[in-house]
Amino acid sequence: MTHWGWYWKIKKQHIPKQLCSQLPSVDSFVITKQAREEQKAVPGSCTIIYGQLTQHVSIERNPCNYGGFRAFFLCPQCAQRKRMLYISTRITCRSCLKLGYHTQRLTPSGRSLVRRAKIERRLTLRSCFAKRGVVEVRR
Repeated sequence: MTHWGWYWKIKKQHIPKQLCSQLPSVDSFVITKQAREEQKAVPGSCTIIYGQLTQHVSIERNPCNYGGFRAFFLCPQCAQRKRMLYISTRITCRSCLKLGYHTQRLTPSGRSLVRRAKIERRLTLRSCFAKRGVVEVRR
């Protein structure tokens, strides 16, 4: 019993990570899609304005194997290529803000329950569409 005493002492002081879903975010794929729809060239940089916060962010284009490209932000703090930037006191990537995902807080049994619910939801949607004749199921 005394062996685990230090563990529980540290665990009580543990502060969980803030979640990505709790912060507003900017997606580079959405910005490039909007630029394509407006038939404009994808810019090499952009300025993100959120309330009083303004940040200039570079955009890097990554070519795809079968033509076209994908655009990624370069994080202003760590200069790594990221799809999503999150807005806190500054605009940076998930790793710079030390953000976590909801599933990282779940126990293994909790993750399996979430996975099961997701599969059940898909199956009920598929069966609803099959009953209406919207989806054709071939074997």
